[in-house]
Amino acid sequence: LSKINGVNNVRRIAALTGMTPFDSAKLIYGLVASGLVHLRETPKASPDVNPLENKNRGSQSKRSPEEETEWLSHKIERIYQHGKKVLSEVAHPVVQRHCAAGVKRINQGLGMPAVIETATQIVKAASILEGPEKTNELTAGLKKIIKEP
Repeated sequence: LSKINGVNNVRRIAALTGMTPFDSAKLIYGLVASGLVHLRETPKASPDVNPLENKNRGSQSKRSPEEETEWLSHKIERIYQHGKKVLSEVAHPVVQRHCAAGVKRINQGLGMPAVIETATQIVKAASILEGPEKTNELTAGLKKIIKEP
């Protein structure tokens, strides 16, 4: 779902996800048929801006790699706690799954983008499971967690 951004075509989505173009098209068709994804007449020039991205990253941190991993893992833990607090129990397994994947990506050395991707996936799931009010509340809290030093 995160690769469907109004810019990527079916072949690009397939390449990004490791799926075949046919399987990607079937999956996208299901999302369109269920109303979760809407088709556009013309593709966008660039994807929408992710509201969770921190555009003012400033100077790089002075942490050691171990401290950086611990700091990022703590952010994932805070994301998990915030997601559990804001969202209903139906969404808790989804939050847990995305946070576990985020920790794995951090341990692979993917850094802050792993934290942002984790938060983004949780927000996307919340928009489907919980609706706009809860999604907005969740997004506001996640922005604070991501931006804190």
